[in-house]
Amino acid sequence: MKWISRNAFYLIVSIVVIAFFIAEWNSGRFLLHDFEVYYSAARSYLNGQQIYGKAFGLNSGFFKYAPLSLYLFIPLALLPFTVAKIVFYFLVVGAILGCFRLCSSLLSSCFVWEKGQTGFMALLLTFSLAGPHLFRELELGNVNMMLLLLFCSALLLLRKGKDLVAGMIIAAGVLIKLHFVILIPFLLFRKKYKTVLVFFLTLLAGGLLPLLVSGYAKGLLLNGQWIQAVMEHNRSMLSFPDTIYSILYRYLIRFVYPEAGAGFIVSVLICVGIGFLILLLQHFKQEASTVGATDRAQLREKNFAFEYFFLLALIPNILATDTEHFLYAIPLILFSVQRFLISEKRVVFVLFFILMTLTYSDPGNDVLGKGLSDWLELHGFTGIGNVLLLITSLILFFRMNRPDVATQSKP
Repeated sequence: MKWISRNAFYLIVSIVVIAFFIAEWNSGRFLLHDFEVYYSAARSYLNGQQIYGKAFGLNSGFFKYAPLSLYLFIPLALLPFTVAKIVFYFLVVGAILGCFRLCSSLLSSCFVWEKGQTGFMALLLTFSLAGPHLFRELELGNVNMMLLLLFCSALLLLRKGKDLVAGMIIAAGVLIKLHFVILIPFLLFRKKYKTVLVFFLTLLAGGLLPLLVSGYAKGLLLNGQWIQAVMEHNRSMLSFPDTIYSILYRYLIRFVYPEAGAGFIVSVLICVGIGFLILLLQHFKQEASTVGATDRAQLREKNFAFEYFFLLALIPNILATDTEHFLYAIPLILFSVQRFLISEKRVVFVLFFILMTLTYSDPGNDVLGKGLSDWLELHGFTGIGNVLLLITSLILFFRMNRPDVATQSKP
């Protein structure tokens, strides 16, 4: 029955995304503006034209990824744009389906032992919460779900002891979007030294490859322009309403310190780092006090997976990103929903689901109307919802790790 339930979910999602494709195509809204940036930048590279600091499509459509990532889009750039858009759309669809399947498998093996239809319901409810972001991902043609699939694959490889390949995959993800570098200090604390070493070697190779392909001068220029584009994009964290800095400033700090700037941002970031370090130290202590090598290893794997997913979900709250980046929280949403369903705390779960729908989900203009949608976006409600998720998942994880509950959770 579990097999039928899971496959029923993937069938439902497939029907929904195909229907969305048809609706977008028939309404003339099949534009994929983000993909247009990748496609146009790759064509500009092939034609020897400017790549960085130039708007492709929309005024905000600047290419701000590593030069190496251009090579990934060259095959699509050789196709007519309409054909390339269709191909890329269904690549994103494949990433969505693959990501839900991999996340479900990882979470089931790390944390949750499913009962009956729990897995199916958890997947369906998680999809409904993340749905608005997923539809925007499809509508814009972004790479966030591909990256989430990539980093979930890296976690799977780490669990299987394939640290070297995992390091290469993490480096590939960082070369596409630099903010995943947040994982590296964590991996060092977790003594994944081989992974980190291969990560830096792969990163170095990825930086040198454009010099070999395009020539030393042009390759060096492209790498410099990439770093400059990233710094430009993250220059004003307070202007991004969903960051933790902007949320704290808007609802608290501005009343006592209206001149808050870079020092405030650094202070908050340090506090977040200290908080995560405390979490790690608590887990280290818990692992050290666990009797039995097998139980200790299982607990370490469980803690490691949660910490990894927690950091992925934290990224859009501490860096300047678009709302689609909150898709990185899907594994944590799936974990939280599944824990609520297993614990049978229906009232608490309904409250959590409603709050997440009103904040994190961000249904957008089509559902809420432009006025209310713009107000919620301006006041950082998606970021607030993500903070709510981070706190809720921590509470659920601590409760799950209690000795009495942990014993009941074993297969």
